[in-house]
Amino acid sequence: MLLEYNRITSSTSACAKLCTRTTGVTFLTLEDEFGTINVVVWSDLAERQRALVLGARLLGVSGTIEKADDVLHLVAAQLEDHSALLRRLVTTS
Repeated sequence: MLLEYNRITSSTSACAKLCTRTTGVTFLTLEDEFGTINVVVWSDLAERQRALVLGARLLGVSGTIEKADDVLHLVAAQLEDHSALLRRLVTTS
């Protein structure tokens, strides 16, 4: 059973795993300090923002949350490259 929420969310990732299917769907697994979420990116969006999907070091995703059984998916409506924000981090070694 699929339950769709009419809600928009954003998730920023420190780690992404990418898997593209021949059906034209790209799946991303995003991870941040709160956990992981599966992101569905339909082919038209993935093609328009291919460079961003492959090259962003910090990725923002807005879309619709869907729940099938106990699994949450974020169906992407918009992708944003937030990699520039990483330059503001202070690191010490």
